[in-house]
Amino acid sequence: RGNTVNMASRVQSASKQLQLPLLITAATQAQLSDQFCTLRVCTAKLPDLEQPTQLFTVYPAAQAAQIKSRLDQYSQALALFEAGQLEAAEVLLQALDAAGPATPAQFLAHYTSSQKQSHQGRRAVDKTTAQGSVIEILSK
Repeated sequence: RGNTVNMASRVQSASKQLQLPLLITAATQAQLSDQFCTLRVCTAKLPDLEQPTQLFTVYPAAQAAQIKSRLDQYSQALALFEAGQLEAAEVLLQALDAAGPATPAQFLAHYTSSQKQSHQGRRAVDKTTAQGSVIEILSK
């Protein structure tokens, strides 16, 4: 198998862990027409691949327009998560999760909560590293 097939397999497995029906990479996102809207789900470390990969989910443009505020809130929560502001991200994600499954908020809320718990007891001067903002996908 080549790199492309390996990447596709890892992204497909990630879609299951992230509980999303469709997940794509930035390379695929760049080729989509304006009939689709994408949402960056996260930056993920996929099994057996060296570099983290940006993952996106896809919405028909008409559906995205209807849920634009929720997509924007998810983007804001993801930015907070990646900046290490786990408590603020968790608050936004829990509200989005309660609003329904239009975004991948449930997965990121759970992941954020586990990250927050793993950081409890650390000194206040310790910062979350950049690696902490990369979500590790465990299954192949």
